[in-house]
Amino acid sequence: MKSAKTLSLAAVLTATKTAQGRRLRTPVLATIAFTILMLGTIATQPAQAGCGCDKAPPDAATVRPNAAWAGEELSIFEPSLVVGMLYAVDFNSGTTNASAQVKAFAVNRRDLADGIFRVQLNVALPDLPLGPTEISVTSVGGNIGVSEDSMFTLDDSALTVTPAPVALATELGSFTETNYQAAVGRDGTVYISLDLSAVKEARTVRAQALGYPMVFTVDDAVFYNTQGFLMQLLNSKMPGLSSVESLNTATDSDALLYARHEFNTFYVQHDEKKVHGVDPTDPNWHLDGSPHIDHDHQILAIGADLYGGASPVPGATPPFDLSIEIGTLFERSMFAQSQLKIEGGSLSATFDPTAGTYGQEGLFQTNGIATVKDSSFVGGVVRGSKASQGGASTVVGGVEETSEVVDLMPVELPDFLTELGDVKLDGNETLSIGPGSYHATLIDLKQDAVLDIDNTAGSVTIYVTGDVKVANNAAISASDIRTEKLSIYVLGPRLVTFNGSAYLYGTIYAPEAIVTIDGVADTFGSFVGKNITIKSDAAFYQDELLVAPSTPSVVLADSCTNSCGGMSMTGSCYCDSLCANFGDCCTDYTDICSF
Repeated sequence: MKSAKTLSLAAVLTATKTAQGRRLRTPVLATIAFTILMLGTIATQPAQAGCGCDKAPPDAATVRPNAAWAGEELSIFEPSLVVGMLYAVDFNSGTTNASAQVKAFAVNRRDLADGIFRVQLNVALPDLPLGPTEISVTSVGGNIGVSEDSMFTLDDSALTVTPAPVALATELGSFTETNYQAAVGRDGTVYISLDLSAVKEARTVRAQALGYPMVFTVDDAVFYNTQGFLMQLLNSKMPGLSSVESLNTATDSDALLYARHEFNTFYVQHDEKKVHGVDPTDPNWHLDGSPHIDHDHQILAIGADLYGGASPVPGATPPFDLSIEIGTLFERSMFAQSQLKIEGGSLSATFDPTAGTYGQEGLFQTNGIATVKDSSFVGGVVRGSKASQGGASTVVGGVEETSEVVDLMPVELPDFLTELGDVKLDGNETLSIGPGSYHATLIDLKQDAVLDIDNTAGSVTIYVTGDVKVANNAAISASDIRTEKLSIYVLGPRLVTFNGSAYLYGTIYAPEAIVTIDGVADTFGSFVGKNITIKSDAAFYQDELLVAPSTPSVVLADSCTNSCGGMSMTGSCYCDSLCANFGDCCTDYTDICSF
């Protein structure tokens, strides 16, 4: 709900605007307590893909997945296996003398490739050196009637042991996995494992190997999950999905840029929708018989060459520093695909919701023409292919012209959303909604109506397939001070308008829409649209929490200090009693922890 509380602008902003002789705006704030992945030339991207369980099934193979880390489940298929019989599975490193054995009974279980029940062995991958690994299966003594046909060997091209996953946090900024080693398969493919379980909002990632000069393109990279599902081809024709910065150095790799989509919807559906409840007898499947696809644990496979043309050597790569930068969907204050107009005495700046202060560090950008005029004030930089300033306007960071072209991914409507229908409120009417993912056919608020967003306990995501209109002192008001916890995605060439003292506290991604903010409207968060106009004394403030820190975060040592019983401070290393299963990756595990 709207609050009567008001906050004044920062003194520097006040002084600048007072000197211009124009009246100050005092924004009315909501109750302030607080959606893979592109940086650089690619914008961050919106959510899509339904529950996320609509991926193409894994290819039929004798062993799946073909790349995994210690502790992950492997499924082995072979016609000679007999249900109920005990088998020994030997794993032999293809690059060292290391080996390990596990035993398992053959079972009849649904195959993720097609849902048909098949005899198979399901075993946890033991701790082994990184790289290609041979698998041998033999029957254990005492199995009556088991023939020699039940003994078979798969060469080391069938399986690559990967490192334990790098945990990506939802926090913005930069971090480095020091002395990281990736795995290289028999064919020279490089594998990097990722744990995405902490990432639910829209995020962007820029990753680079510092000290390992891989050369590759988007045609060479693909994401799989640990069940063997193909999660994403990076050479997809989808705009804005991914790119590679070709850096061409003898020391460091090319940089991969990727958009992490909004998966809050995926989590909500599995929590709330019985149709996507997980079968307790087989967690690879839902109760409705559809497969449950693990989005949290993925492996990036890169068919890279090394600088100079050599192929990566199978096994473990030399140690390198894996540098990762994490950003948001809304790192620009406003982004317009075709045109950006700031006029009519409007005010655009930034604000810090945690401190209640305002700033002038915004970036207002378009692929097309940007204009600022009519005594408008912009706290930040205005950028476009053509950019102009006039009419006694102020642009604190200046007006810039750029050849940069930002690609925006189109929005698609997920399945199994909670249906809101037409959200039409008038005359002090209020609709309150809590954490979840919703579909509205339109939003039309007027005459003091309020769409009240209770997102303190979890994010609210609304997909809108019609226009969004908020006018005459109406409001879309959120309870959490983090504006990205209310994300509104607008599909298609719609109209998005805020006017007549309208109010918004949240983010809007509408890449095909005409967006207008005018008539003394107050808006907080960030906007993406096709054309954006802010005018007529309207005010817009970008949430500074949407922007990653400009300086890298402190890189912590890969140590178990203060982490016994959990993960290292970098989030990359297991330090509990199971550490042996992951190669004792904390170098000081023995010295620091005792169990």
